[in-house]
Amino acid sequence: DEGQPEAQRRCDAHPPAAVAVGLQRLVPRGAERGIERPRFVGIHTGGIWVAEALLRELGNQEPLGTLDVSFYRDDFTRSGLHPPLEPFSQQAFDMPGGHRVHVEQVGNPGGVPVVVGDAPPLVAWSTIKVPLALAVVRAGDGERLSTDITSALTASDNEAAARLWESLGDGASASGAVEEQLRRGGDRRTGVPSRVVVEGYSPFGQATWRLTDQTRMTSALPCLSGSRPVTTAMGQVVDGQRWGLGGIAGARYKGGWGSTPEGYVVRQLGIVPGE
Repeated sequence: DEGQPEAQRRCDAHPPAAVAVGLQRLVPRGAERGIERPRFVGIHTGGIWVAEALLRELGNQEPLGTLDVSFYRDDFTRSGLHPPLEPFSQQAFDMPGGHRVHVEQVGNPGGVPVVVGDAPPLVAWSTIKVPLALAVVRAGDGERLSTDITSALTASDNEAAARLWESLGDGASASGAVEEQLRRGGDRRTGVPSRVVVEGYSPFGQATWRLTDQTRMTSALPCLSGSRPVTTAMGQVVDGQRWGLGGIAGARYKGGWGSTPEGYVVRQLGIVPGE
């Protein structure tokens, strides 16, 4: 079905039992920075062991939440069914304001992500460099601009990312090319500015990328044609950028952070191997 996202039609390059993870925190002005007690939720039944493995890998002693989503799917709702979450789903902890975690199985774009915490739509910052790099590869310039792709994704090099953006043409063309990659990954609503909207910052970095949409696109990423050089670079992040998901062996990830009028935004997207 050509009307479906590409990743829903093909997926032959993702590791077994891998999950896509999206992390986001909005630190209000004057608030303490840093996430000292990350919390995890596993999906019944296959996702629970993945969450347990993450807790062990990180040395996290916090309680594990669980969630049953057997009848909690987008297609059920579209069919007119509105089933509630099963009563044995449990959060087991309170989430501090401003934190959110999304987890979704890689290669399963029709699934529903596990969501913990609250998250207003926030600026993408450097996480948007992932679909930007993919757009350059799909435009046929992946080899010519391989150094810039690597620098943008492993060291979050802003100048390298700017060159990638410029290679896609004028603002409207570049914006459309990046949005096309989002749509290929199942994100049907995120828009990418075609021009500077905040002085001193790139147009693409100021895109508002909802965490649900970001996680959905990330879960599809390994399944998209042209994604191999992108996901490879995401697994070679340099010192100084290895925070959060960087503490998990085998993770491929990209972080982003920056200041907004509401506070300081810290976020990541990534793919975590299940074994």
